[in-house]
This record gives sequence, C-alpha cells and structure tokens, in this order.
Amino acid sequence: MDERRLAFTLLAALTVVWGLNWPIMRVGVLGVEPWTFRAFTTVFGGIALLSAAVIGGQSIRVPRDQLKLIILIAPVSIGGWMVFSALGLEHMGSGRAAIIAYTMPLWAVIFARFLLGEPITWRRVAGLAIGLAGMVVLIGSDLPAIGESPLGAIYMLCSAVTWGLGTVLFKRAPWRIPVPVIVGWQFIVLSVPITAVALIVEAPDFAYTTWSWFAIAYQIFAGALIGNYAWAKIVTLLPAGVAAISSLLIPVIGVVSGALILSEPVTWRELVALACVIGALAVVLIGPATQSTRQS
Repeated sequence: MDERRLAFTLLAALTVVWGLNWPIMRVGVLGVEPWTFRAFTTVFGGIALLSAAVIGGQSIRVPRDQLKLIILIAPVSIGGWMVFSALGLEHMGSGRAAIIAYTMPLWAVIFARFLLGEPITWRRVAGLAIGLAGMVVLIGSDLPAIGESPLGAIYMLCSAVTWGLGTVLFKRAPWRIPVPVIVGWQFIVLSVPITAVALIVEAPDFAYTTWSWFAIAYQIFAGALIGNYAWAKIVTLLPAGVAAISSLLIPVIGVVSGALILSEPVTWRELVALACVIGALAVVLIGPATQSTRQS
C-alpha cells in the first residue's frame, strides 16, 4: 500500500475511533475524576502501544537523543490535549467540546507555516475556510450555552492550540524509531506527572460504574492504541497542515454519535457541517500527491 493510500485508510479508522470517543469520554469524565481518567489512559495506553510494538517485532529501546525528543514534545503533542480536553468535558457537552477542539487545524496551519515553512496554499486556505465554516454553522445555536460555561470553552480552546502546536513539533522532530514506540513512550513519560496529580488532588476510590470502566477501556484500547498511533502515523505521511485539516470530519462524527449515545440533538446544522467538511477534505486531499516523509 502506497503512503497516500495508507494515510487515507488510517484517517478513516481515526475518524470513527475518535469520533465515537467524544461521547464515550464525556461518559467517562462524568463518572471518573479527570486526572484519574487520564492517568488510566496514559499508563495502560502506553503499555498497550509498547506491547503492540514488541508483538510486531519492533525494539522498544530508545536512543538518548530520541528520548530527549519524546520528553520535550510529549507534553505538547499529547499531554496538553489530554488534560485540557478532559477538564473541558466536565463543563460542557461532548458535541460542543468537539467543535471547539477541532479549531486545531487553524492553529496547526499557522504553526506549520512558521516552524516547518509549509506554504499556505490556496487549497489549504480554501479547505480550512470551508471546514471552519461548517464548524461555525454547527456551533451557531450553542453560543449562549458556551457563554454560560466559559471555563469549559477555555479548556477546549487550550486543547486545540496545544494539539496544533504538538502536531507541528511532532512533524518537525527527526525521529528514527517506529511510531508505536514513540507514542508509547510519550504516554509512559506523561503518566508520571498525571498520575501524581491524580493521587494528590483527587484521591480516587475506584468505585466506578460499569459504563465508567467501559469508557476507560475504550480510551486505552481504541483512543490510545488505535487513535494515537493512527494520528501520529498520518502526521508522518502528510504535511502537518494537510493532516490537521483532514481531521475535521471527526467532530461531525462526534456530534452525531453524541446524539445517538447521549441523546444530544441533531439538526440541519449537522448536515450542513458534514457537507462543508466533506468539501474541505475534497479540496485539500483530492489533488496532487502530498509529499511524504522518511518516517516508517
């Protein structure tokens, strides 16, 4: 399978896994303290990713220079997103949270221009404009609700900015080790401070409901093992700006799945947003083959 087709295949899987993740994560943080929720994800998600690497015949030993990169980039590429999104979901519904979080492509395109020298082409501008227009339509009726919960909106915006910057920094780093090993060790590195904070400020009792444990398990095996691996691999295969814009379908799936799982409403706005996002993806992704990187 060529790199472009592999990127599209991973994007399809990522869209489903992370789209469903929004309402499931909402269920999780309503029943589990947010820092504890992320402690489970980082500890066991990291173990799952490194185990998958070993099963696949890859060494999980990390050279010193690569370990330095992992430690420096992990707090931005994964840590900020994980912490801010969990905190944000305590204060607002999964659909609105997903929409704010996926302003990420805007920040990624800007950061990619200055840190990677990626050109802001007419395709990227048009795709970003169409996709964000869909997000504006989707969020239009929710502005009063967001105004009533500004803290949730601020947390989700922080998650979007850090994810955008982290995507670009991950793309820029001179990785020489396989993606599952990189992401697995990023999770393990993050698990130390996140678990420490969870034990100090939350003192979890682990008396959770079945649905809470299901949300934790989904985060570990779907969100982390499949989702984070797929996203990191997509970033290595596509320019950072293109990868970011290609993620815009995820919040639409998040809103629709939120309606199905949590009975959050679906209206004509969701259909218009879906059409806009599909148009944005067509503008950005259907065209000349994107340049890939050396990373395997």
